[in-house]
Amino acid sequence: MLKGKLIRLAVLLTIVISPFALAEKAEVYRWEPFPGQTNKIIENMMRAADIHREQGAHVSIYQMDVGSAGQPFDYVLRWDNEKDWAATRAQTRSPEWQKFWESVSKDPSGELVMSSEFYNLDPSVPADVFEGRDVFRVFVWQPMPGKSMELVQLFSEAKSIHEKLGARIDLYSEGVGGSGNFHYLMTFKNWGELAKFNAKIATSKEHQALLAKGGTTAKLVQSMQGMSL
Repeated sequence: MLKGKLIRLAVLLTIVISPFALAEKAEVYRWEPFPGQTNKIIENMMRAADIHREQGAHVSIYQMDVGSAGQPFDYVLRWDNEKDWAATRAQTRSPEWQKFWESVSKDPSGELVMSSEFYNLDPSVPADVFEGRDVFRVFVWQPMPGKSMELVQLFSEAKSIHEKLGARIDLYSEGVGGSGNFHYLMTFKNWGELAKFNAKIATSKEHQALLAKGGTTAKLVQSMQGMSL
């Protein structure tokens, strides 16, 4: 029995620790457009995305709706691992980026309201896996003291249930810019897929049983949804 518990703990520790070296890494920059500047901020993000893709990053731009204050945009950079991230970072002083940044700084179209890095808890997930998955919901959980490992285990159980119901699930821990929370990300190809998932989860006994287990493990601090541009 003790050996089994130790093996389980070792597996969970591997899940939590390994992303910092091996798995997909993301940086998220949340921008709130100034009044009347929504089209301009989208245009600027598209220009930035072209540069970052040339520098080796996978780029997604999401417009937030339900769960957010106003309608901010998340500019998301992803890499397969730390090595690829460092290669892009080494190009932050490139002439192309400096020229772009100087132009948008002279005529800003929005305000940066949040930035943070994230690590996927599954080291097998590549950064390009989200291409074509245009709709998302994310649930941000703050673990109770000493409950992080238990929360990760519940995430694993929830992932199994929710993927059978039609969602893709990815689990993230916060890095620099974060506050120790975990993010439970659901993605779908379109709104129709999300609607079908909602109908199935409403009658899922497995899902209801899981909810009953997690009451003292973590606190839900934020939830949002949106879609890619």
